[in-house]
Amino acid sequence: MKKEFESRAGHFKKTSEQLSRKHSLIAVFRILIFVLSVIFVFYFANERDYVALAVTVFLFPVPFGFLVNYHNKIAYQRNQAKFISQINEEEIVRLDGELKSFDEGVDFFDNGHAYTSDLDVFGKNSLFQLISRATTPSGRNVLAEWFKASAVKEEILDRQNAVKELAPQLEWRQGFQASGMHHNKDKSIEKLTSWLEEENQISKPGFKQSIAIALTVIALGVIVYSIIANITFSFVLLALLTNGIFLGKYLKYSKEVSEKISKISELLASYVSLISLIEASNFQSKKLITLKSSFENEGKTASKEIKKLEKLLDHFDRRANPFYLFYSILLNLDVHRLVQVEQWRINNRENIQKWFESIGQFEVLCSYAAYSYANPDTTFPEISEDRFEFSSKDLGHPLIQSEKRVKNDFEIKGEGTITLITGSNMSGKSTFLRTVGVNMVLASSGATVSAKSVKTSVVQLFTGMRSADDLDEGISSFYAELKRIQQLLKLVEDSEIPVMFMLDEILKGTNSKDRHKGAEALVRQLSKTQSFGFVSTHDLELAKLAKELDTVKNKSFNSSIKDDEIIFDYKITEGACHSFNASELMKKIGIKIQ
Repeated sequence: MKKEFESRAGHFKKTSEQLSRKHSLIAVFRILIFVLSVIFVFYFANERDYVALAVTVFLFPVPFGFLVNYHNKIAYQRNQAKFISQINEEEIVRLDGELKSFDEGVDFFDNGHAYTSDLDVFGKNSLFQLISRATTPSGRNVLAEWFKASAVKEEILDRQNAVKELAPQLEWRQGFQASGMHHNKDKSIEKLTSWLEEENQISKPGFKQSIAIALTVIALGVIVYSIIANITFSFVLLALLTNGIFLGKYLKYSKEVSEKISKISELLASYVSLISLIEASNFQSKKLITLKSSFENEGKTASKEIKKLEKLLDHFDRRANPFYLFYSILLNLDVHRLVQVEQWRINNRENIQKWFESIGQFEVLCSYAAYSYANPDTTFPEISEDRFEFSSKDLGHPLIQSEKRVKNDFEIKGEGTITLITGSNMSGKSTFLRTVGVNMVLASSGATVSAKSVKTSVVQLFTGMRSADDLDEGISSFYAELKRIQQLLKLVEDSEIPVMFMLDEILKGTNSKDRHKGAEALVRQLSKTQSFGFVSTHDLELAKLAKELDTVKNKSFNSSIKDDEIIFDYKITEGACHSFNASELMKKIGIKIQ
């Protein structure tokens, strides 16, 4: 896949450079026309040729506006090519396992969550960095939501079908992602949603607009008459002053709207670009068709409606422009725009959150598709009809580079089944648990998994791996682990779906006697619940439970010593561990063990 991404990165970089040169040339023409128009305005004003002055003022925006639009179009094409080149470069970086430059999703980190902190779902070198290609706040939020909770079986299958459809559509996906990267300056939508909830402030909007139109007609009439009759310009100033007084009543409100939703138009432009691509596409899978339909409402499309709001909000960002100020006073633009903004708010208040949610889901499905395409060795898991099942072939950790990744076959099945995993230090117990856990996060959210095959039930995942001291709370690591186990026991009682748990080095924070006693009691208790899962431990005595309880199975990771070197193969084996290396490790650091 690297060669394909490298080829595309180079091609679009070259295209971007060509468009950049064209963009610079058009900029020169824009400046030239502007300078000429200013010269003509000053010349005709000095000659008191008001007819020529008026013609220049009113006609100048036509060629200048054409060039501005064409300039912006070329700029968009240039940036689109640049972004697609960047996207392909990022795919190469991901394949190399270098994730540090990508969004960590740290704002979604929750230390009390059932599994995300233990499985590196968010943070440095995380699943979020590996998967996310989202360019909007909605996409980031949806991905975090999907990672944090398992979907139901039907929804998982619908997402899988959507990903299968999108994965081969490389051009469309990368164009879609690039379209969301153009207007990236303000990622916040809280200001917009807050403004949408406010009540309208202009009473009798139709009547106010009628007054604005009448005053504009009078002002234009006075201007035309002053030119034809060659009368003093004082009447024009009086007409404009009247408009200014009327407009001044709404100055404060215009400023408030501008401050509340300043620069939001740039964020909306991202959504318009993305939604327009969706609306213009034909999809086959149920999930994509349903999402696309959410952008249509009573004959109106979401892209056109958001585009209207984007233009209206852009109006308020331009109010400081001197040219705009003149036209605003002449045409009473602020009044018309405020009425239009308030009417838009009434018509679309209920729709916009749904649109944002749908575009977020599209971004996540495209992220899953991009991951699947870039990693053809991943596969879609089969969702089991059995409530307590997980089986895999060649299961590996997706955050470990493929050439370093050790793959394992594994199976666990049955209510109350517990796999006790024993092993020496650094032999791979914790990594294996995280391998299963991370792949379960992907499987439960509709993505492909790092394996040749996986068959799994829909489960509520729970982990207990990284209990640590909390000095602020005055909590020891042992008590933190107890609280985590308490959280598991409550979850097992309350969960509507089976719980798959993963407990690493169980009760490691206390003495060996109490650890064994507590661990044995917990294993016995969990084996009688609607759950199944894994418990890793150094306690070989605990492994004897397999002889007493049919629901307990022993697996292990072992090491060997060759020429004073400890060798790990990181392969899971049947039965309890038969090799431990703590003494050898202590000897290697200088402890004199007899």
